[in-house]
Amino acid sequence: VLHVMPAFSRKVIIAALETTDGTVSSDYVNGVFTDARGRTDRSKAVMTEVELKALYLTHIGSRLAENGSYTEAHTHFEEALDLNRKEILVYANQANAYITEALEPLHPKSPLSLEECLQDPPVPNQDLLGQANAALETALEMNPDYAPAHYLMGKAL
Repeated sequence: VLHVMPAFSRKVIIAALETTDGTVSSDYVNGVFTDARGRTDRSKAVMTEVELKALYLTHIGSRLAENGSYTEAHTHFEEALDLNRKEILVYANQANAYITEALEPLHPKSPLSLEECLQDPPVPNQDLLGQANAALETALEMNPDYAPAHYLMGKAL
C-alpha cells in the first residue's frame, strides 16, 4: 500500500510504502526507501503505521492552521502527540500554529484607524506564545540543532 501526502513545504512529498510485515518505509526527511539491492541512504527510516498516522495528523493540523481553523488544528496536533511523542515535526508544526494564532491580532482583517491603535493597541496572545515556546523547547531537547525550531523561537519573540 502506498501512502502519499504533501509535507511541511508544498514542494516536498512524503511517500510511505507499507510492507507485508506491517512496517512502513518512507522517503520522509529522516530516511529514504531502500533500493532493489537493499542499500539505503545515510539515514534509513522505517515507520510503523502509528508513526505514519501521527505525521498525517500533523499535516492535517498544519493545513487547518493555515486556514485559520486553530481549534481543529490543535486537536490534530494533540492526537498526533498521543500517537508519537518522539516526532519533532509535530512539535514544530504545533508551535508554528500557536505562533500564527498568537500574532493574528497584529494583522487585523480590516484596517484599524490610528485612533483605534492608540486607544487599544493590538498585542500578541502571550499564553499561545508560551505554548509555542514549550513545544519548541521539547523539539530542541530532542535535537538542539533543529533549524526550524530555532527559526520559530525567533518568530515567537
